[in-house]
Amino acid sequence: MSLAEEEELQIESKYTKEKKIGEGTYAKVYKGKDRETGRAVAIKKIKLVQTEIGFQGIEISAVREVKVLRELRHPNIIEVYSDLEMIIKDKSLVFISADIKSWMLMTLRGLHHCHRNWILHRDMKPNNLLVGREGQLKLADFGLARDFAEPRIKTMSPQVVT
Repeated sequence: MSLAEEEELQIESKYTKEKKIGEGTYAKVYKGKDRETGRAVAIKKIKLVQTEIGFQGIEISAVREVKVLRELRHPNIIEVYSDLEMIIKDKSLVFISADIKSWMLMTLRGLHHCHRNWILHRDMKPNNLLVGREGQLKLADFGLARDFAEPRIKTMSPQVVT
């Protein structure tokens, strides 16, 4: 059994995968549940890409996202429930100005934490702002994130989505 298959089995034993909630270029996201606690989670399954020499590998943006998320611990950065775009499009929901102000404040706090740690998100949009049942907003999808601590050493690509 390969390492990837072993990891897949570990994930399946810890979480249930309920339904697909999104898909991007490099990954699929599933709604799931922690079997032990019953807590809702998102499971991001990274797609393998074909390399120039015929091997399957992981897109570098997926590796960057994992690296950035390991470095950033903050109440307003990622634990997946529902993205803001889905909430905005739900016509049955009515928001008061306090909801919007609260989400803006949490967005800015999350970004402030990123910037304080020399990280640029580079893909801010409603799909990447996740909202929990209690209204807690978190930043997600750090696939395009870059550190900017030494701007003279590294030049950044112009690949910024939003």
